[in-house]
Amino acid sequence: MKVFVMNQRKLKNAPFGKNCRDVLDAMLDMAKRDGFETKDIDGYAGVVEYGQGEETFGVLGHLDIVPLGEGWTKDPLKSNIRKWLHLWTWCYG
Repeated sequence: MKVFVMNQRKLKNAPFGKNCRDVLDAMLDMAKRDGFETKDIDGYAGVVEYGQGEETFGVLGHLDIVPLGEGWTKDPLKSNIRKWLHLWTWCYG
C-alpha cells in the first residue's frame, strides 16, 4: 500500500493527518477481518492481538515514512528483502 503521508494537518483522532489515519484504519480493519482483536491508541498507534493469557508476543512496525528525496540506496516506497544472520526480515528503504 502506498499513501502520501507527509505534511498532513493534525486532526481530531488523527495526530499525523488524515492519510496516516486512513492507513491506520485500513491496517486495523484488515486485522479485524482476519480474526484479531484490535485497539486504536488515539490515532497514534494500533494494537493487534490474538489469543489469551498472561504472556504475549509482540511485533513492532510502522505505517509512516521519512521524507522522500535524493540519497536513497533503494526505492523508499518498495519493500526489499535482505538476509541478515540467517534470518529473513523485511527492510524498507
